[in-house]
Amino acid sequence: MPLYDCMLLLKPHVRKESLMDLVARVSKHVYRRNGVITDMKSFGTVQLGYGIKKLDGRYYQVGFLCFCNLTVHLSYYRL
Repeated sequence: MPLYDCMLLLKPHVRKESLMDLVARVSKHVYRRNGVITDMKSFGTVQLGYGIKKLDGRYYQVGFLCFCNLTVHLSYYRL
């Protein structure tokens, strides 16, 4: 089973309840496809060193094992 990383980037004004809901939805999606969450860590609010529209925000990294091409499905999760 290959190991994947999923980086969640959220705007800094997002409420904690919405953030936890998004993390739960991603986790459920992985489990439904027989995947296993191996690691989850928060980077808190950080300033990025490269250019995107908004440089500040909350960042979470989720590590998981999965048999399928789950990354295609996860790209559709939005707040």
